[in-house]
Amino acid sequence: MSLIYTVTKKILKLLIYISIFQRFLCMRILILVCGEGLGHTSRCIAIARELVSAGHKVHFGAYGYSQKLIEKKGYMVSTIPSEITLVGEAGKLDL
Repeated sequence: MSLIYTVTKKILKLLIYISIFQRFLCMRILILVCGEGLGHTSRCIAIARELVSAGHKVHFGAYGYSQKLIEKKGYMVSTIPSEITLVGEAGKLDL
């Protein structure tokens, strides 16, 4: 066998091992976001972007404005119940 063949074979074997190892390192992450404002949402989207770029899978749970923004950014999002509801003309807080 030639040296090139031996080196190529070892490199391919190493790439297979790396691929298998990365599957075990991939986390599935759920981020839950309050939907009344977008401050927390934008920060959570930035965190999700970094997690996805590192090879992890991110899913959101949100409602309201946050859910719309997260969907617009292309992430998977499930509707969750709101923890507070702002109602009425005067912005009454109903817990």
